[in-house]
Amino acid sequence: MIRVVVVFALCISSLSSAANVFSGDADCRAVWRLESGALATDATGHGNTLTNTGVTASATCQEGSGSGDWELSDSDYMLISDASLSSGFPLKTGDVDKDISVCFWCRMESLVTAYCVSKADFGSSKISFGVLVTSAGKFGHLTGYNSGASYEASWATNTVTAGRWYHVGATYNGSTQAYTLRVWDDTASAVVANLSGTKTNGISVTDASVVLGSRDEGADGLFDGLIDEVAVFSRVLSTTEIDNIRNGIFGAGSGSPGSRRIILAQ
Repeated sequence: MIRVVVVFALCISSLSSAANVFSGDADCRAVWRLESGALATDATGHGNTLTNTGVTASATCQEGSGSGDWELSDSDYMLISDASLSSGFPLKTGDVDKDISVCFWCRMESLVTAYCVSKADFGSSKISFGVLVTSAGKFGHLTGYNSGASYEASWATNTVTAGRWYHVGATYNGSTQAYTLRVWDDTASAVVANLSGTKTNGISVTDASVVLGSRDEGADGLFDGLIDEVAVFSRVLSTTEIDNIRNGIFGAGSGSPGSRRIILAQ
């Protein structure tokens, strides 16, 4: 009698390590991979290290081996001041090009009106840019104008839910005032928002801090959940480039963040 044993090994987290290769793109100004032991580190070498207030490491992730865990009840956030940003960082004081693209993964633990990424201090009328999600589950693209005292927001119509990973790409063209907001639902394997248009007002450059998981330097708009691989560019990414980052193949990288596999052994 011949007995065959089949062993199923299921990997439920990201199998690839740092798949994307950002080093060859001169316009990539910061990459926060949010790995354990280096949560606040800028992987590009530009020195845009964040100051961490309460964010902890999580082994649940879409890229690498970890992500950052923001707890609403603890008022967690990360930031870097405008003065500490490297030369060429988009919307840093003195920026005249005003092009910006931001890509990141996020998974909300609860739906509250929260900022995933911002360069906006509403209390001081220093609003430049923000990507947020509302308590109703709608992602928004926000830009400031009137020297940062006013803002306009564009909203995705489809709603998202807590407990799912989403990849978000947001861009703004400083010359044309065109913007995009692209949201991928990793559970559904589908684009659930693909917003584009032209802002009425040109964006304002202010000296507000760049903040992950909040706005107003951690005083408001607090995020609740996981954020992974935040990449910031000083140019407008194409839809293909946004999708390549999500798929882990940007810059000739290889991998498939969020992929699962079954290994059969006899």
